[in-house]
Amino acid sequence: MILFGTLFALNVAVALGAFGFFVIGLADGTVTTLNILIWGGVMGVLFSVPMGGWLLRVRGHRKLGTALLVPLVVLAALAVALR
Repeated sequence: MILFGTLFALNVAVALGAFGFFVIGLADGTVTTLNILIWGGVMGVLFSVPMGGWLLRVRGHRKLGTALLVPLVVLAALAVALR
């Protein structure tokens, strides 16, 4: 229960952080018509991972829901550690 909640919160934080970069990119013009589809795909994946984990957990697949959340948290931790 605590592991899932922690992973879920970290996934949502990563998604909201990326969304912040997206909004800033829209404001300063670095998100253009050439790369908006890439941004859309990234945002779709980042927001669907926590939603998918939550839906799996609600439907009784607790371990699978938790396992879905792990890769994004590991990637985020590596990105922060290598920065």
